[in-house]
Amino acid sequence: MSRKLAVMALILAPIALSSCSDSDSGGSGPDTTPPHVSQVSIADGATGVGLVEQLRVTFSEPMDPATITGTSLVVAGRSATGYIDYDETTRTASFTPDTLYAVSTPHQLIVTEDVTDAEGNALASEHSTAFTTGPIDCEHLLDHLEPNDDIAGATVIGLNEWVHTLTQCEGRTDRDYFQFTLDETAKIHARALFKHCIEDQSWVTEFRRSDDELYVNAGNSGNPGETKGWYYTFLPGTYWVSVYSSESEPWDFVLYDFMLETDEPCRDDAFEDNDFIEEAVQTQANEDYDLVGCMVDADYFWVDITQGQTLTVTVTTSGAYTNRRLKLYDTSQSQVAYYNGSDNPASVSYTATGSGTHYIMTRFWDDGAEYEMNISVE
Repeated sequence: MSRKLAVMALILAPIALSSCSDSDSGGSGPDTTPPHVSQVSIADGATGVGLVEQLRVTFSEPMDPATITGTSLVVAGRSATGYIDYDETTRTASFTPDTLYAVSTPHQLIVTEDVTDAEGNALASEHSTAFTTGPIDCEHLLDHLEPNDDIAGATVIGLNEWVHTLTQCEGRTDRDYFQFTLDETAKIHARALFKHCIEDQSWVTEFRRSDDELYVNAGNSGNPGETKGWYYTFLPGTYWVSVYSSESEPWDFVLYDFMLETDEPCRDDAFEDNDFIEEAVQTQANEDYDLVGCMVDADYFWVDITQGQTLTVTVTTSGAYTNRRLKLYDTSQSQVAYYNGSDNPASVSYTATGSGTHYIMTRFWDDGAEYEMNISVE
């Protein structure tokens, strides 16, 4: 290389390096690209769409959630509104109707240009997806959490927030299972807001543990517009609750919202956790125990007696009236004596046909029911 060319190369080298550096940065200008709808959960022109179908719209880039509202994401062809949610992780907005869509009727899911991305760029153009609903039957009344008909398919839900627009069809044949987790002891209210049901609709709430064993099943009844439910105090852990309608017309459905609401736990006694017979706590014959019962919380105890002895358990409640239930079980854990009522004191007896461990259960329809339990063996 000549001396002249070498000097020119040295002069030009910084310029080239500088140019490469600017190119690698990719620029730092503002994002002006408008977002667009990249996917919709139903096809345009779909027919036979469910009457409570949750409609989901996925966008091409992160969106501004404040712009995704009941006026920018709407379903035309119905007078009622719906519930709007936006998942930032999947960039997906959802529309859940608050009541049924019109039966066998054309509708349109519309996303307007009022929706913007995180940088404020409006949707390139209004998006519309046409669909037609199906007839009113159990197939077209499946809600967005189905299938959750057993504990294996239970839906994990958060606490203290409503899950909207759930359905059950034809009574006992359809159950809904939900799963929840507690980090600390709390009272859980399982609440159902009836949107559609028959008058005095029978309703059952069941609290369960992981093996589907029942803590309690509690019946209730409700009418459209009413909120009904039951509560139970739980220690930290993961639990399940199932709900179902115990009766219906020959063909009918229930439309409801559901929530698990936390509250201060009931004050319990030192024998907890003894909610199941295999968790029963040892007690002694001819002793008195000062205990505390919580709402519908079964407490189990055991005592050894011999054949021919009579076991009598007497419960005396202090304070206000409360309904209570007492049960005795033999060595095979079969129920052999039962009491349910509000007598105070209340008692139940059984003469043993075999020797060994016998079991006692107490349950109260009140929170913090202080009681004395006397165990007499003669």
